[in-house]
Amino acid sequence: MSTYIIEPAAENDNEALCALCSIPMKGNISLSFERFPNFFAGSAIQCEKAEVYVCRRKDDLKIYGVFSVGKRRVFYQNKVQEIRYFSDLRIHPEVQGARVLYQITRYITDHNLLEEGFAQTIVFADNNLMLKLIGSLNQRAGKLSIFKYYPAGNYNSYMVKFYRFTVKDHWDVTVRNAEENDVESMNEFIKSNGSTKNFFPFYDFSKLVSPYYKGLTIDKFYLAISNKEIVGIAGVWDQKTIKQTKVHGYTKLYKIVRPLVNLTAFITGGLKLPRPGTTLNYLTIHSIIIKNNEPIILKKLLQTISNDFVKSGYDYFLTGFDEKDQLNEALSIFKHKRTIKGKHFLVSNKEITDAETLSSPYYLETARI
Repeated sequence: MSTYIIEPAAENDNEALCALCSIPMKGNISLSFERFPNFFAGSAIQCEKAEVYVCRRKDDLKIYGVFSVGKRRVFYQNKVQEIRYFSDLRIHPEVQGARVLYQITRYITDHNLLEEGFAQTIVFADNNLMLKLIGSLNQRAGKLSIFKYYPAGNYNSYMVKFYRFTVKDHWDVTVRNAEENDVESMNEFIKSNGSTKNFFPFYDFSKLVSPYYKGLTIDKFYLAISNKEIVGIAGVWDQKTIKQTKVHGYTKLYKIVRPLVNLTAFITGGLKLPRPGTTLNYLTIHSIIIKNNEPIILKKLLQTISNDFVKSGYDYFLTGFDEKDQLNEALSIFKHKRTIKGKHFLVSNKEITDAETLSSPYYLETARI
């Protein structure tokens, strides 16, 4: 018999959900990925149609887990489709283990939340507990009649220190901030080029007032222009009012090496290890779409963005790509960066014979993880 009640989240669950997200995750650097003051605002930027579920223990009705399986429009197999995104899986440390995750997968399967398709999800490589649980559930998926995680490529997430560049012209490409009269051209560029990558988000830049784009305005997108036409787009997004990353502490080894790392960073201008209690201050560079996927165009965009924000007070910017995407090359111009590896999965009730082929090349929007 199930120990938990799983049901759609309600607005009055917000305080408990924010508290659950404030619990730090263990690792060399102990971090919490917080959602103050409104958990649901974070869900709204992940999916156009958010669906959040909570796990309550029957004996006290307190929330011990949460997950989301909302829908968002993305390009998939050259078409705009609604694809589910399995995210925000948080389980209280007191009850973490295969049993809770099994009950979540059981609920998703029994209620046909994946319908006839699949959901996209990501697990970062240092989340060893989750990866171990996925392996265990996959081995028993057939016997348990639950959905399965299908490996569908690797993901590179980058923390990058802003740097001052001398921007050189190339191919007569210029970079500027978008304006209201660019919206139609930007929409057309997304339609023409977004389909080149599976899961690239389908955007309508005339709808920036909706919760899906909270905090964005048209001038927060940068355009690469050549021969009066758009050849690249990248946006910048400060999401501190929606979600926060807080440092809680370090392992013994990291405590020992932290002063040396920070001294080196002071001398070289690199990334520091912040003191415990620090809420990280960063921008996310997102919605990156480049004509013909040319890294040199992205380099020009990133150089301009970096120059604009190098003295802004932000510690770094965050972005990411499919490990096989040639746009990874554009990050080579930055002297100081850290790469966090991720495992990309498709989860489905039905057999996916070649998930990696189906998903690659893919794009996972860093700002909406």
